[in-house]
Amino acid sequence: LRIITVLPKDAIPAILRPHFISAEKDYPEMRGTELVIGVSIDGDSRAYSINQLSRHEIVNDVVGGVPVAVTW
Repeated sequence: LRIITVLPKDAIPAILRPHFISAEKDYPEMRGTELVIGVSIDGDSRAYSINQLSRHEIVNDVVGGVPVAVTW
């Protein structure tokens, strides 16, 4: 079995300080059909865009005081 490496190690940067937008506002880059991964801990809820995760693969965040790694 031969493994072919296309990208070097750490070539796709993680999101370390995610920025969130309000669900009530209209943002042209987000459609109502946008797929997300949802995380809710102790009443603190976040939605991570599959589109963004497809480009970064991992988000390091804190949700409800708990460190999380969200990946796709």
